[in-house]
Amino acid sequence: IVLGRYPHKGDGPTYLNLTPYGAEEAGVSRRHARLLRVHQAVYLMDMNSTNGTQLNGQPLPAGVEKRLRDGDEILLGRLKVTLFFGS
Repeated sequence: IVLGRYPHKGDGPTYLNLTPYGAEEAGVSRRHARLLRVHQAVYLMDMNSTNGTQLNGQPLPAGVEKRLRDGDEILLGRLKVTLFFGS
């Protein structure tokens, strides 16, 4: 799933448009970050965004995948997202 704002034509159902949540004002890139599921794990990767991505207060270098855990705090530019996994 790509996280960003203003999806491109053809992005389809694997794109999460964060525009309604103030993404543009918060500095979220059009294609900011990606969530990838591998078996039972979910990973986050910054897609070379303009304003960067942080995971639990630590900068996430572009192209580096980090495993996510329940309750992790993601900062896309200045837009804060807290991740919760359902049980």
